[in-house]
Amino acid sequence: MLIHSPTKNNMNKFNNWKSYTLLGLLVLVIASIGFGILWMNQNTDNRSDASVEGGVGEIAISPSTLDLDPNEAATVAVGISSKDVAISGFAFRLKLPFSGANPPIAISNLSKTGSAVDWKCDLLKTYVQGSEVLVDGACTTSQYEGLVLTPITNIITFTVTAGSEGLSQPLTMTFDQRLTKMTKKGDATQDIVAVPNSQLLISIATPTVSPTAHLTPSTTITSSVTPSTTITSSITPSTTITNAVTPSTTITSSITPSTTITPSTTVTSRTTPSVTKATTPSPTLAKCNVKCMANADCQSGLICSSNVCRNPQCLNQTNCTCSVSGQQIASGSSTLPVTANEDYTIMFLIVGVFLLIGGTFMVSAKAPSQE
Repeated sequence: MLIHSPTKNNMNKFNNWKSYTLLGLLVLVIASIGFGILWMNQNTDNRSDASVEGGVGEIAISPSTLDLDPNEAATVAVGISSKDVAISGFAFRLKLPFSGANPPIAISNLSKTGSAVDWKCDLLKTYVQGSEVLVDGACTTSQYEGLVLTPITNIITFTVTAGSEGLSQPLTMTFDQRLTKMTKKGDATQDIVAVPNSQLLISIATPTVSPTAHLTPSTTITSSVTPSTTITSSITPSTTITNAVTPSTTITSSITPSTTITPSTTVTSRTTPSVTKATTPSPTLAKCNVKCMANADCQSGLICSSNVCRNPQCLNQTNCTCSVSGQQIASGSSTLPVTANEDYTIMFLIVGVFLLIGGTFMVSAKAPSQE
């Protein structure tokens, strides 16, 4: 049998087919990788979806400062303004860094204001994560055409309660720019909120113990002797005999005054008042799960809840130690919108790799021979 080699025309067709196949596979792989990178960037760049430079919307916290005494509580509000743009919802995260084992404040009573009847807030949560106290909130409007808010309108309020110990430096609560956004009605992907610069400074006064002064009454004894003048009169009889026949008796009366002056003596006895400082002993603070009347009755890190001292992070725990399930609730993940998705990227990369392997295998196959 005579085997003929492929003709020149067949060889050219085979080479062209091989070139086109390799080129197509290369283009497909490059397109898949590029699309995957673009997809990841669009979903992981939080700043492009969160607060933006030049945005017209505004979110703020009020008041801007709190000067608290130990165990004192105050109300804080979060408000928004959309200028002239109709919005469908907003979300935010407040963070308060602190140092030490326990946060110096407790946050509670997160709720809508009485005027926020057109808002539904499915996420209102506060918890401690690492060395930060976090406050999360997310609300949507029930109005079909959206809402336009001008000027800033308070939507959320919560209570800040100071601990029993003072602070040498104030704490600063700010908005997390990555998780603070305001969506335009009709376009949920468009964020209109400007980068928030509103913040809250919290100061807690250092408790002082005032000394109590006891005064001992002073006793003064004064003794005085009144000077007296004594006049002593004495009569000295004098007898003169002039004539022996006619006796004459002359009696001369002389008064010799005698004055005796006794100096006055004043004896003054003074007792110097003494001041005794007595430090009022500090009251014994109640431990965990002990009855109380106010937050001031509880030890540091505890608050008075239902007339017993409890951990503000897990009020239902009688030992004030947050359980695993409680910790999951306290530090659970936020339900803010998902900002990343890698499933499509991985899928496209896998498809590209399989296509590249298949194309290489096909190219490596021999061309059909002719007899």
